[in-house]
Amino acid sequence: MSVSTKRALAQSLKTMMKSKSVDQITVTELVESCGMTRQTFYYHFQDIYALLEWVYEDDFLNPIKTDVDYTTWKESFKVILDYVYDNYAFCLNTLNSLQRNQFTRLFYTTIYGLLSRVFYEIPQAQAIEAEDAEFIINFYCHAFSGIVVDWIFSGVKQPSEAIIERLSWLMDQQYTQAIEKAMLHQRQH
Repeated sequence: MSVSTKRALAQSLKTMMKSKSVDQITVTELVESCGMTRQTFYYHFQDIYALLEWVYEDDFLNPIKTDVDYTTWKESFKVILDYVYDNYAFCLNTLNSLQRNQFTRLFYTTIYGLLSRVFYEIPQAQAIEAEDAEFIINFYCHAFSGIVVDWIFSGVKQPSEAIIERLSWLMDQQYTQAIEKAMLHQRQH
């Protein structure tokens, strides 16, 4: 499969989604805008939603799949916020479409990957039950994902640095404290 063909289709979709939601775009309209055939499109993607998911994976998920730890999570989260800021209309129109769950799932999955790597870097994290660890990570993932979605709906007016600074206030030592409380709970039961 040609990555350049996929990227051409992706760019066309992103351009179209600056003014309308993915639900309003047809495959015919999409391929005509980039001079391709429907057959070419269907060779690469099952439908427009599969293309939309590929766009986020290629543009957004793959670049931040790097080693993340407690000292670098802010840089990785800034990549997320910068992508949203630079592609605001595209992200907003994804949220305003029937694919809102797909968008939030992609953000959640990405943030989960970041935060779980940070969590398991803490030595004490290995000592708590998997169910407790999962609960703690999920709590922060939902919080971070919700903040991103709210930021989009508010028009991405706050600078990304301000959001990261506030998240840092909340994150500093919070994982460690949550792990300590989980360990205490385990000892009591």
